[in-house]
Parts: sequence; structure tokens; C-alpha cells
Amino acid sequence: MPMSASGSSCQAEAWPWARSCTSISGDLERFAAQRMGAATYEVASSHVPMLSHPDVVLDAIRNLVKSLQGSLATA
Repeated sequence: MPMSASGSSCQAEAWPWARSCTSISGDLERFAAQRMGAATYEVASSHVPMLSHPDVVLDAIRNLVKSLQGSLATA
């Protein structure tokens, strides 16, 4: 039976379609990132790395900004 965030039971699931959906595998994500030449960061984290590893997320954002600074000036 579906449960609410407070732990009480719910009458219906919020996303009934989610049971049939699966998340994208890490291997597929890595393959796609490598294929497009993307920079990637892997962190042992929850689904909210901005809270558990803000330093890594901030480094990723800073690196993105640095990589775009030159290309935006010429666009």
C-alpha cells in the first residue's frame, strides 16, 4: 500500500506509472556522456548531491563557467 511522507497510508499512488519506469543505468549515462564529450563527476551521494556534497557541485559549476567564458564571448 502506498505511504505518504508522514508514514500514513494513502488511497492512491501519486505516480502509478513510475512502477514500470526504471532509472537510467550509470553505465548508460557514462556511455552517453563520453560519446558527447561531456565532463562528468561521480560522487557517492544521495539523490540530492547539492546538499550532501555542495563542494563537488560548486566545482562542477565553476568548471562549466570557465569552459564557457571564451565561447560565449565569440558567439
